[in-house]
Amino acid sequence: ALPAPAPEDYASNAYVAPRNAIEETLVNIWREVLGVEQIGVYDDFFELGGHSLLVTKVATRLKQQLGVELPLRTLFEVPTVAALAEIFSAVSATSSATDELAAGDEEFEEGSL
Repeated sequence: ALPAPAPEDYASNAYVAPRNAIEETLVNIWREVLGVEQIGVYDDFFELGGHSLLVTKVATRLKQQLGVELPLRTLFEVPTVAALAEIFSAVSATSSATDELAAGDEEFEEGSL
């Protein structure tokens, strides 16, 4: 039988460090789940040894740490930290805009009483 490959044997892209807080959080989650020390923002989750059971662990930690619940399908379709961070940024921007609109509606309702 062949020995199991070391986690660093999976890395295929040049290392690019996290560039913002969201990417740093995502990288830390992946480190914990995959047991790989160095993960760049363009590394593919599945090329690093990820699989469907680990995707569910990532999804759970994303919800716990970032408060955002993503469909598992998204994690299969977007397997890099950089692409996933873009989705989180878009979700955050949308929810911030929605929160601002809701706050404006509340002010309008209070002012009209």
